[in-house]
Amino acid sequence: MGRRSAVAVLLVLVLVLVSPAASDPGSEKEQVDARIGDLRDRIADADAATGVLTSELSAIAARVRTAQAAVAAGQAELTAIELR
Repeated sequence: MGRRSAVAVLLVLVLVLVSPAASDPGSEKEQVDARIGDLRDRIADADAATGVLTSELSAIAARVRTAQAAVAAGQAELTAIELR
């Protein structure tokens, strides 16, 4: 009976070691494809956020140019007043 127990233990060990190696390549491909899909979604979200930020920065730059023009006009007016 000792030999049968040893064979049974050996068989269990072989099954435990072989089962990960015999994993279904189809399911692994599905997992990789799902991960790729998730990453593509994240890239699309980042691209959309980049577009929003670019628009916001353009609006802020326009406001800064308007403020700079107002400051220049104010300085010109001040200089004219000081020269009187």
